[in-house]
Amino acid sequence: MLAYLSAFCFFVAAISTGDCYSIAGPFSGKNDSLGPHIVICTLPPECYHEGRAYHVGETFPSYMGECMCTWYDGIECKMEVCEHKGASYRVGQTFMDDCNECSCEGNNVVRCTKKICLTTDTGCAYNNKIYKIGESYMKDCNTCICEATNAAVCTGIFCIFD
Repeated sequence: MLAYLSAFCFFVAAISTGDCYSIAGPFSGKNDSLGPHIVICTLPPECYHEGRAYHVGETFPSYMGECMCTWYDGIECKMEVCEHKGASYRVGQTFMDDCNECSCEGNNVVRCTKKICLTTDTGCAYNNKIYKIGESYMKDCNTCICEATNAAVCTGIFCIFD
């Protein structure tokens, strides 16, 4: 019986990379080296995330940030963020800053387009004229529209002048 259980445990250990050991004892009234034994196999703790297994203490990158496998199938992640004008953004997240599109690059680095946002309290100003929200106008060969944010957003056509 012991040989069978030991072989079974070896098989389980080979599959699961766990450890097996046997405990001899007076389980049926006998207490000799060939008497009944209990074979115990333990599995190493693991976490599963996005289809992969990780051992306890192992760290790995994730869309949630830098993560670590903890006991009881727990995953703890430290999400990296960027701070910009009092708001927090996740790495890879894009957001608007006036009429410019920005993205959080990591290490608290924010990259934004460098459009000139023409703003006033009541509309958009261009060439000494105020345009109402929703109104459009031409700036060189580009069309600009005054948006509800009081910022003008313009097309980005390269203009060729004679």
